[in-house]
Amino acid sequence: MTLPELFLPSRAGKTLDQSGMDSPDRCMDLAHFKLYPHSVQYVYNSRGFRDAEWPSDLSQVIWCVGDSFTVGMGAPAHHAWPAVLQRRTGRTCINVSMDGASNNWIARTALAILSEFPTADIVVHWSFLHRREIDLNAALQKKFEFFYDSVRDPTWPDCEFAEFAQLPLRIQKELTRIHGWNTDIFSDDRVTHYVDSDYSEDIANTKTCIQQLASRVIHSHIPAWAPPDIDIGIDNDNIIATEQVDLARDGFHYDIGTSELLVDKIMSALAGRASGQAL
Repeated sequence: MTLPELFLPSRAGKTLDQSGMDSPDRCMDLAHFKLYPHSVQYVYNSRGFRDAEWPSDLSQVIWCVGDSFTVGMGAPAHHAWPAVLQRRTGRTCINVSMDGASNNWIARTALAILSEFPTADIVVHWSFLHRREIDLNAALQKKFEFFYDSVRDPTWPDCEFAEFAQLPLRIQKELTRIHGWNTDIFSDDRVTHYVDSDYSEDIANTKTCIQQLASRVIHSHIPAWAPPDIDIGIDNDNIIATEQVDLARDGFHYDIGTSELLVDKIMSALAGRASGQAL
């Protein structure tokens, strides 16, 4: 991934009134959703991010990388922490985030930025530990085996995902009808593949993501991201944490109050960088 490739084509140039959990059908509390006092709209730039168009000169911006908490899911765009940080610093803050992003995607995105701007100010807002990726073909094969084994009969031949199209049409239809199996997953711009894994594997995966990044990246995490006694490869002095004090419209993500608390700590970290202190 290089900087010119940072885009989510399915959202590019679109405007939506609802997204992800932020809908009556998927929110955590319908009453809270209906009583939420602010208007919410998702306006995506030409790259598919919930942000203004990027300026031509990116040398002095602050890069904000993360998942739906950085998107500002469930809240107006100006409540999201990158927007709050922009108002507080007076510097352009670029919001490069994706709902459901894995830590792998977040790390790759930050690395792409650092490859072009090695001394850039980057705030990485990590995602949940269990969001991790495996090779696309391996993910497809694992999903296919689960579906296939659950409905196969003794007359069906052994088959790998790559041979799905060679199965008798009756079998293809049955897999699709019963399980909603769909081989056309490439239409989705996500690169996140959820996999069954134990906690130690999730921690190891997150450590790998973190270790790829320069030590001067500012690290943050969502409330209750991981138990405080879990070693995830970041020195305690180098990670920003804050209490969640409010709820967005979807009843899960945080709102302006929590964003303000988070930005308070980011501002201190940025000041430390300016004075040459290690993060």
